[in-house]
Formats: sequence, structure tokens, C-alpha cells
Amino acid sequence: MRPAPRRLDVFLVRVRLGYSADCRPCIIVEPPQHEAAVVLVSASDLFNAALDFRLDASCPEFKGTGLKKTSYALGRAFVAVPVSALGKRLGRIEGNLASRFEAWLAQLEEEK
Repeated sequence: MRPAPRRLDVFLVRVRLGYSADCRPCIIVEPPQHEAAVVLVSASDLFNAALDFRLDASCPEFKGTGLKKTSYALGRAFVAVPVSALGKRLGRIEGNLASRFEAWLAQLEEEK
């Protein structure tokens, strides 16, 4: 049995985003019980600096995320998914990258 997902873990999940229902990375933003609140991650160039968080491959902590290339946490793509729908754990956001990500989440919350 795999360990329970924790806040800032990066997993694969199959969920619809736009016209695509591909398997994509997500970041756990609320510790799950039956459902996990996640923010979806995209590697496309549709980055919106006002809304999205850049996970830059040149960042020293990037390797720990398990992502393969610079990606974006989409500030408009928060969803709840059953824990059972979470696929492979890729990694975790840690260190300065985690601090900046948490600040971004807090800013999004303030703007609601």
C-alpha cells in the first residue's frame, strides 16, 4: 500500500482540462481524506503570469518535483479528485520552491 498523499506532493491524475482528458501532473493543495484538492499542472505555453505559478526547470529544487520540464500550476484549474484516482507519485515541492508556491496559493486565496 502506498503512503497517503501529502500537501505539495506531485501526482499524475487523469482529469479533463479543456478538450483534453490526458493524464497530467497535479499538486496536492489540501491533505486528502476521500478527495484531494489539487491544482493541475501544464507544460504548455499558455502561461498566464497573473494567474499561474511557474515551476522552472532551472530552479535547484525542480528535480524533486519529478516533472520533466518547466511547467505551470494553473491558478484557474483547482479540482477535487478521489484519492483512488491519483496515479503515480512523481515527487514533491520542497525548499524555496515550496515557499514561493505557498505564497502564490495565499495570494490566490486573498484575491477571491
